[in-house]
Amino acid sequence: MCVSMMPAANCRGRINNADLSSRGDAKRLEVQLDGHLAPYLADKGSVCIDGVSLTINRVEDRLGERSSSVLFEVMLVPHTLGRTLLGNLRVGQGVNIEVDVLARYVARQLGLVSKGWGEQNGGADEQHHDESSDERLLEKLRAGGFVR
Repeated sequence: MCVSMMPAANCRGRINNADLSSRGDAKRLEVQLDGHLAPYLADKGSVCIDGVSLTINRVEDRLGERSSSVLFEVMLVPHTLGRTLLGNLRVGQGVNIEVDVLARYVARQLGLVSKGWGEQNGGADEQHHDESSDERLLEKLRAGGFVR
């Protein structure tokens, strides 16, 4: 399931390598995005390109002095190529990007914890807060490639 992170105008990517180089029957597609979406992309995670849900094969963060970007790669199998327009994409063409909803929830939870949210609100959050369970969750997220 893919849910837009923000309005489509802010979730646009550019095709970086659309020669769709073949690997057997599949075609490789690279997409470059503004760096603000990097936290929501992970190897073997999900992403939607123009409404088509795909598995990410590779993610490369590109940090520059003035701006940052993220490059990710997906494979388009014959079934996908035959039933979508993704095979017609060209270098420089804009595409709509939708990030995985689970990645959005994880990012939000980590953001709240980093702001001390549980400590500020008192009550049930403080009673059930266990720092060791937070560390175990973070370790699992790191192992899965969701957090660095």
